[in-house]
Amino acid sequence: MSIFQKITTQLAAWANDATILNVNTFTGSLSAEINAADGNIDDWIALLDSAKNNGNVQLVAATKVYIDGDQDNFYATDISPKLHEIHNEAVDAGLEVRHGFVRLAKELF
Repeated sequence: MSIFQKITTQLAAWANDATILNVNTFTGSLSAEINAADGNIDDWIALLDSAKNNGNVQLVAATKVYIDGDQDNFYATDISPKLHEIHNEAVDAGLEVRHGFVRLAKELF
């Protein structure tokens, strides 16, 4: 695969990913062994999957924002005001980043 094909493939993947903003907020406890020398956790999905056997994790809020402005939202009935606020701030931050990418793309093209 040529470098141009790789770049095109990456741009297509980014464009597909950029059409939906997903924000999930979890609470609970999790016990996992982290093998990274620096302590970083790169694969949150795998870590959350391990919670099925090693913890107690609950989804308390989820938001999907589509490129056309439509949204799907979920909030647990017992979500605390603080977790609600944290989730909404994460959604706002994600939207700000997406808007920044759109502005950058406009400038480049």
